[in-house]
Amino acid sequence: MDNVIKSGKSFHADTFYGKILLNDIKNPRFAVILSAKMIKKSTDRHLLKRRIVCVIREFLKKYPQTLTKPFDLVIFPKKGVLLLNYPQILSEINKILEHVFLSL
Repeated sequence: MDNVIKSGKSFHADTFYGKILLNDIKNPRFAVILSAKMIKKSTDRHLLKRRIVCVIREFLKKYPQTLTKPFDLVIFPKKGVLLLNYPQILSEINKILEHVFLSL
């Protein structure tokens, strides 16, 4: 994961940013990193992480051809992301993922 953060290609959205890097394995890997400095309560961090992972799973079900692309994707939420509800997170992450997969 350190390699992705150091040398990956960056992308930004309103409430999320991340890094992507091609890997040597045949399947994609995802990570969500939430700082305890940004979100104090662990229950809020875990709730947000579960929501983001759920959105990624839905995206992979919708676009199964992305499962054949070898890449590592790390997503970092920005401040204020806790104010979003699930449909807003869904649309934001889908925009990011569609943009990322068009660039691969």
